[in-house]
Amino acid sequence: MNKLLWSIIFCTLAVTTLQAQDATAWFLNKPIVGFEFVGAQAHSTQELSAILAGYKDKPFTYDLYWEMQNRLYALEYFESVQADAVASDDTKTSVVIRFTVKERATVLKIQYQGNDNISEKDLNDSVLSKVGNIFNEPLIRKDADAIISLYKSKGFLDTSVNFEAVKNAENNSVTIVFKVTEGPKSTVKKVQFSGNSFASEGTLKGLMQTREPALFVSGDFIESKLQEDIAAIQAYYSEHGYVYALVEKVDRQIEMNEEEKRKYILLTFYIKEGTQYIFGGVTFSGNKVFSTEQLAAYFRQKSGDIFNSKKFKEDSMNMNNLYYDNGYITTQIKPEEKVDEGKRQLAIVINILEGDRSHIGRIIIQGNSKTAESVIRRELPFEEGDVFSKAKVMRGFMNLIRTGFFSQQSLIEPQPGSAEGLIDILITLEEQSTAEFEVGGTIIPGDFPFSAYANVKDNNFLGTGVTTGINLSVMPTQQSLSLYYQDNWLFGKRLTGGVSISFSHDVVQYVPQDILGPVFNGDEDWAAPDPYN
Repeated sequence: MNKLLWSIIFCTLAVTTLQAQDATAWFLNKPIVGFEFVGAQAHSTQELSAILAGYKDKPFTYDLYWEMQNRLYALEYFESVQADAVASDDTKTSVVIRFTVKERATVLKIQYQGNDNISEKDLNDSVLSKVGNIFNEPLIRKDADAIISLYKSKGFLDTSVNFEAVKNAENNSVTIVFKVTEGPKSTVKKVQFSGNSFASEGTLKGLMQTREPALFVSGDFIESKLQEDIAAIQAYYSEHGYVYALVEKVDRQIEMNEEEKRKYILLTFYIKEGTQYIFGGVTFSGNKVFSTEQLAAYFRQKSGDIFNSKKFKEDSMNMNNLYYDNGYITTQIKPEEKVDEGKRQLAIVINILEGDRSHIGRIIIQGNSKTAESVIRRELPFEEGDVFSKAKVMRGFMNLIRTGFFSQQSLIEPQPGSAEGLIDILITLEEQSTAEFEVGGTIIPGDFPFSAYANVKDNNFLGTGVTTGINLSVMPTQQSLSLYYQDNWLFGKRLTGGVSISFSHDVVQYVPQDILGPVFNGDEDWAAPDPYN
């Protein structure tokens, strides 16, 4: 909000400055023929002019200036920007916009103090600030938190980090100094349990990442792993009928060893196991689209089995997908637990509020600057108007990733369509390089003093989805060239076909020749090869 306010203030002042240049505002509606930048040191006039190139030759207006001003501020290079209109010649038929800027400081160095246990390289990898970047104090505060997190992941729970920005006015730069107070390292001395009768201490320890020091085990205490351990213990109990088992608290007893500068922690997990329940079966309410028999077939547990929460959740998800894969994505499915404490039995009623069937509205594809849309659409097992299927949408996404044309950062997102019952599919792609280039060679003695090869291949040639390549090899006794083409979608079907053309030239050495006269037939008793004629 503050940044937006300052931008508005600067833009207003700049427009006022332009108006103050000449009461007649001669520059209005004159074509812009160029840009000048005064005060820019870290960024060249050529670089900055290229950013505004789209405004060149357009008639100057205050609205257009507002756009240019916002474009420059969006770069986050400048603290302030002021503009003046300068006539390109004496006739004032065109205008040059001269921007007077005050650049933000750049990061000259990043230094660390007090980091005895973590290398400077690892610290550099953990922070977002980099040498050469624009100085950004809020980002540096996040970097300090990132350094603390890195230390905590190594067992240093009491680490604190402060920073100092040392400014150099001469070159408008800043040296960032992170001052680290590491504190003692925390090590697990012992792990013990209270309240566990069903699960043994050895079983529970085997579930945990937090461990006592041993051979190949450091024993470092990591806070985030402790929370994962609590979740793992509760999950284990819930898979063995103890649905409401709980780790009520974890007690920590700390012993400080000043000589070793290390904290030793005794951890005690207090567990409330509760009752072990057997499965009382599953029933359904509200299902009309699919029969009770169809839905019940998804559940592997039988009445009388020890209840397994993990298995039940997996089976419920598979049952839910029956609806979602057949277009009923607005269907609401809510399991309800029915507990009989006397029988120690847990039954489940699944309440279903079925919605209408949904269809695919638009398929929106973005981010494909190279790959043709037809190449993308052919990988999708669905079209506009089809019944929406979660499974088909996910299969289409995996098909796109398997082409190798797009990175794992690509996304496919169902969104509400233009009308009720329509679902738009938004596919946001991040293309990656599909070209391969390999070259090599050696120098050898002789009449032909080198050997070389070059292989060029593109798996998405010109965005068409076909593979093309060239292999070239040059050696003293052999030269070859091969061209190949492969299409995995022949005639619009998943059929693979291709063609390869090769050329080669071989030099055969030490074979007798007869090209100088007289030339013999070869069956004369006195015939001899060149040069013995």
